[in-house]
Amino acid sequence: MNQDGLISALETKVPITDRVRWILRIACVAAYRQNKTATDPIHVLLGIGEEGGGIAVHVMNSLGVTLTNLRSAALAPASLCRPGSGQPPPLHMPFSDATRELLDRAADEAIALDHGFLGSEHLRLAFEQSGQADPTFRELEVDARRVRKKVLSIITNRLD
Repeated sequence: MNQDGLISALETKVPITDRVRWILRIACVAAYRQNKTATDPIHVLLGIGEEGGGIAVHVMNSLGVTLTNLRSAALAPASLCRPGSGQPPPLHMPFSDATRELLDRAADEAIALDHGFLGSEHLRLAFEQSGQADPTFRELEVDARRVRKKVLSIITNRLD
């Protein structure tokens, strides 16, 4: 299934916010710059950081995770640019199986919380549920359970 097909399938479950669409676009660019053939979960995590807004970034910042240290923990500095192509990144890159699973989990998180949308907070919760961010956060000394607890706390307080 291509990227557009996956997004359409997810939207039959729950609408996707413009912020998440932008995060996924940033993730595709990050994958392209690494010379990857598909967008992996780590690129989505970088997309969350690069986008810079929403609950997910607020939680990461409150736990001391900055975009700079996220980048250095997630990517080898030498691999950030696609050498010699001179071509702009494609509008769509395929999602890896792990990324498709992550996005599906995020939709499930949004549904379980009875939210009418898939936002960056649901992506963060899906990361913690799947364990896909564990190596990066271990390097940054961030406890996944703490991230989940903080995201849920902010969501609960926002709804009160």
